[in-house]
Amino acid sequence: MDVQIRKPRRKDLKEVADIYMEEFSKPPYSEKWSFKIAFEKIKYFLKTDDIFVALVNSKVIGFIVCNFNFWFPGKTIFIEELAIREKFQGKGIGKKLLKYVEDYYTERGVESIVLLSNKNSKAYDFYKNLNYKVEKENVFMGKKLSSRAQVK
Repeated sequence: MDVQIRKPRRKDLKEVADIYMEEFSKPPYSEKWSFKIAFEKIKYFLKTDDIFVALVNSKVIGFIVCNFNFWFPGKTIFIEELAIREKFQGKGIGKKLLKYVEDYYTERGVESIVLLSNKNSKAYDFYKNLNYKVEKENVFMGKKLSSRAQVK
């Protein structure tokens, strides 16, 4: 399968948003994205991050979003999102996309990549199989805020 990788064009953004909405609505994420909100999110990423798309037969079938300035500008990037249409998963496309990003940033002096992954997702094993390690020092933390809180 011939896979091409490049930065997205304006005409690609609707397809990227559709993939985003579709893939993150499935378990374990089960997020309730509308196309409109997913499209706004992708447009936001386009302004703040690097996006690369994977194409097969000139059709966008996946994407990756990388934040170059997330922690240590010039040394570390943060992978915000990676999604491949379900029918193309398991065919090495995500691996090619990630390898492209690793090479792209290595050429620019980046020393490491960090990301978050849901332990119940296929992505978790995908990253582990590509030698990404669970860090011992850093943990993901969160807190639910009361719905009674009001912004003034």
